[in-house]
Amino acid sequence: MKIHQKAFRILAVGSLAALSITAVAAASGSSSGAKYSICSTVSHQLTAMVSGKCPSGTHKVTIGARGPAGVQGAQGAQGVQGIQGVAGGVGPKGATGAQGVPGTTFYHQTIATAGVDLAHTNIVTLATVGPFTVYGWCYLDTSGSSTNGNTIAQTEVTTSQDHSALNDYDTSANFPDWLAVNEYQIGYSVSGNNTAPAFTGANDGSVGMASADGNTLVNVFPGEGVYTGVFAHPSAPACTFFGTVTHS
Repeated sequence: MKIHQKAFRILAVGSLAALSITAVAAASGSSSGAKYSICSTVSHQLTAMVSGKCPSGTHKVTIGARGPAGVQGAQGAQGVQGIQGVAGGVGPKGATGAQGVPGTTFYHQTIATAGVDLAHTNIVTLATVGPFTVYGWCYLDTSGSSTNGNTIAQTEVTTSQDHSALNDYDTSANFPDWLAVNEYQIGYSVSGNNTAPAFTGANDGSVGMASADGNTLVNVFPGEGVYTGVFAHPSAPACTFFGTVTHS
């Protein structure tokens, strides 16, 4: 029989205490699957043999080699979701997108009743392209000797970008440095009533506009009508606006 000096760290049977002892153990068999003998008290305290025998008050116990690993246990239940973290800061501004393709916008809008005068005109938005917005105005003519109850329909345009440019052959308007505070009439206005309707198209051509940054170039072909179609439809609107806007 061969004697080996072995260091054991053993959990005593029936006890939660981990024991670390140095024991002289009698080994039998090979190092693979070996069994070792050692002594234990009735309270499961381990002690070494003396000259191959257990001291008084102890008895011999045999410790087998470590067994194979057990089957992995089932996965535990999912834990409770943690609290939401603090929102991140605003990210950097993205790159400017590519310029859009050229297009054409058609508009057709009506106003049922005219405003009582120019200062109280009824207004409708007809089209918006880039910084430019086209409006229709509809009001009763109370100026000078024209207090005959006629209704006037006219088209106006604004820009939100200082130093834009505008040219209108019809009204002889030419503004190469157009500021955002200024609103201009474009094309001819028309004047009529429900017994003498009026109608006009784009007349001498388009109205050209360019934004200050050069990204938006526009041509507007405005047309207006007053009580258009009233003889066929007595409830015809006071003002009609129609036109085409082409833009880059």
